[in-house]
Amino acid sequence: MALSERDAHEWLCTQLAPLRARAREGGWEDKLERTVRTVQDGGSAVRACRLLGYRGHAESVRGTFSGGIPLARLGLDPLVRRGEYVCPKSNCGRRAGVRPDGGEPRCTLYGSVMDLQPLDEPS
Repeated sequence: MALSERDAHEWLCTQLAPLRARAREGGWEDKLERTVRTVQDGGSAVRACRLLGYRGHAESVRGTFSGGIPLARLGLDPLVRRGEYVCPKSNCGRRAGVRPDGGEPRCTLYGSVMDLQPLDEPS
C-alpha cells in the first residue's frame, strides 16, 4: 500500500524532533529545514518522506493520557479535558492526549497546538 499524504504528514509531525537531532549531528540541517518548509508551504509530504528515507511502516503515534496535571500541587482542582487532540491542519490522523506535564500537545510540523476534539457528552 502506498504512503498517503495524510500518513506522511503524521509521520513528519511525530518524527520531526528526532529528525532534527539527527540532522544536527549529521550536518544536513539545511536540507531537512528546506524540506519541512516545502511541506509547510503546501508541498508533498510523501515526497518529503521519500527524500528523508521513509517509505511507510506501521508505527503507532497515538499518545496516552498520563494524568499528571501540576495544578493539583497548588490545591486547584485539575482541569479535566474530555476528548483527544487532533492535527490542527487536518492533514494527518495523529491523535494525542495531554502531555505528562499537563500541557496541550503540539504539532511539531507546523508548530501549533493540536486541536481538542471533545467527546460527545451523554444527554
